[in-house]
Amino acid sequence: MSEHRQVVEEQYRMNAYLAQGYLIGEVAEGLSGTRLVLHHPQRPEERQVMHLLTAEARRTLGCALMKQLGRA
Repeated sequence: MSEHRQVVEEQYRMNAYLAQGYLIGEVAEGLSGTRLVLHHPQRPEERQVMHLLTAEARRTLGCALMKQLGRA
């Protein structure tokens, strides 16, 4: 998969979960990328786990997290 396509796919999935009402619950940085866990406030048993490999997707995550915290 091309890097551009991977960026678009990661950003699309993350934005789709956020649009469905999921909230960023856990973020863990590692050498192989970022592990992101999203929780839905109305369905606590539901969680989505993503592995972000691209810097652009991690930048999108940072913006989304700041927005969630009310600072953007």
